[in-house]
Amino acid sequence: QDAPLPTQVSAAPAATPASTPTLYAKASRVVSDWLPATQRKKVLAYGIVAAVMAILIGTATWWMGSPKEINGVSAAMQKQLEAGLVAYYPFNGNAKDESGNGHDGNVKGATLIADRHGKENSAYDFNKNEIAIPTTASADYSSAHTMSVWAKVADIERLPVRTSPPRIVYFVNGSLGLWINGTRPKGATSSEGIYTGYRINIHSKSGQKREVDIGINKTKFNPSEWFMMTASLGNKAMRLYINGSLAGETILKDFERAEFLFRSDNKIGTSGDYRPTYAQLDDIRIYNRALSAEEIKALYDLEKPIAKETNNLQPSKLTTNSLRAKAAIEAEIRKRANKPTGQLTKADLEKVTRLELENKEITDLTPLASLVNLDILLLGKNQITDLTPLVSLEKLTQLDVNDNQISDLSPLLNLTDLKFLWLRDNPQLTRVQVLKLNHTIEQKQKDMGFPTTLIVYTNSK
Repeated sequence: QDAPLPTQVSAAPAATPASTPTLYAKASRVVSDWLPATQRKKVLAYGIVAAVMAILIGTATWWMGSPKEINGVSAAMQKQLEAGLVAYYPFNGNAKDESGNGHDGNVKGATLIADRHGKENSAYDFNKNEIAIPTTASADYSSAHTMSVWAKVADIERLPVRTSPPRIVYFVNGSLGLWINGTRPKGATSSEGIYTGYRINIHSKSGQKREVDIGINKTKFNPSEWFMMTASLGNKAMRLYINGSLAGETILKDFERAEFLFRSDNKIGTSGDYRPTYAQLDDIRIYNRALSAEEIKALYDLEKPIAKETNNLQPSKLTTNSLRAKAAIEAEIRKRANKPTGQLTKADLEKVTRLELENKEITDLTPLASLVNLDILLLGKNQITDLTPLVSLEKLTQLDVNDNQISDLSPLLNLTDLKFLWLRDNPQLTRVQVLKLNHTIEQKQKDMGFPTTLIVYTNSK
């Protein structure tokens, strides 16, 4: 402990024992004889550096250890998605349950492959095999549950044809999968003919048992590409989601309890020759509660593959919009999102279903690429040459690109919801291109079981 300060200021120091450092006052400063002035400055500098380093290290440690937002899903929602999770099989090189509940799977012939993100040994190709799972040993799913899986069925026609229905590919517990009727055309790549994906046994209060499923005939997806299927039971309602969106629901009026079709033999996939699983599966989750629509959408956003840039995108065709065009695009988006100021979030952009941007000097459509819920897009009288940024706007039903400089319609080939398309006064377009687009989209609509309703307005020769 430092020696006490003197009670009075004097011109000379008072006598002190030899072992005590001299401490005296000069004017308004207290000076210590512990160290020379130059050494005191060094000590002070080292102290400041040490303090700054401690703050930086502490801040970095906090930042690295704190939960992060992923794909727009908050840390709080990620935590919420852990509630009620009985088993989770991310297939990270094995079939271990990573929920912490110890329900590890027993692999029976399935082989590890790359997952939808391209990560090796992170999904399983079942190829007429299965993984046994012991989840019913410690969980009750009879009144509420959720099952979710990422699946890819490369060749539905490989499945053996049986009766009632002709084809089934089981994913989880015999209750989550694809049930396919006999109307599916040979070689189809759409979801045509897939009439349900979720079927369970329902016991009524009167003691009767029946199988109940959810129709998904009108839901579009490509089973030969990775998709997420999620089924939930709760509050006497069955719901099925494809890629985070509600595909169908059934309200159970006479309900006492439910059970999976494979109630005594829980498994992922199936082996044998009768109903073999020819599919690739990944990220299987089983909950003892019904996830909400918001939670399922967040789960899809959390696990979906990050979109890659289209291989045939030609950056030279994309030009920077003028200041007027940029301002017009932002103003229209804010108007439709009902957010005049502040940062536009992913949730804000998802509110936008219509844009009117005629005659705004627009040359680059890239700012519109994230407006995935756009239904009507009016872009007449601009200077647009490339429609590539619109490839992901699969909900578009009306598109007006009259009076532009369009020369390639291929980015629109997968927009199978299109009903009205205006292409007048695009001098580089030919009638052959327009007819090819019209025929391709109508054929895809037919394959999916939808009415062929596309109307194209053009004056191309």
